[in-house]
Amino acid sequence: RCSKWHTLPTTEEAKCAALDLRRRMVESGRIDVDELKLRIDHGDDKGISQHDLDPTLAIERLYERRGKMFGVLVCEVPDNNHFYSGSSNLTSGDTVILKAYAGKLGGKWNL
Repeated sequence: RCSKWHTLPTTEEAKCAALDLRRRMVESGRIDVDELKLRIDHGDDKGISQHDLDPTLAIERLYERRGKMFGVLVCEVPDNNHFYSGSSNLTSGDTVILKAYAGKLGGKWNL
């Protein structure tokens, strides 16, 4: 290890994104809030019941042990956005919010 303390600055935008994620998780009772939003936005939510939802991704699971660490990172699409060309409607300068958690959730590494 390098024995240095590495940090990233916290911005108001990042704080708001983190609080928004927490709010949406609490309101929905789910950890997979973005997956549910995608399904709803694309009309795939017709007839979604509690039986269709993965019970291991219910927010109550976070309190069964010692919880989980969640984080957000606010990013900007670079000018040389060759990663996004043709694959999305993102353009240079757009803001993208990345979300992550520590460890597995519901036995999954990715949601």
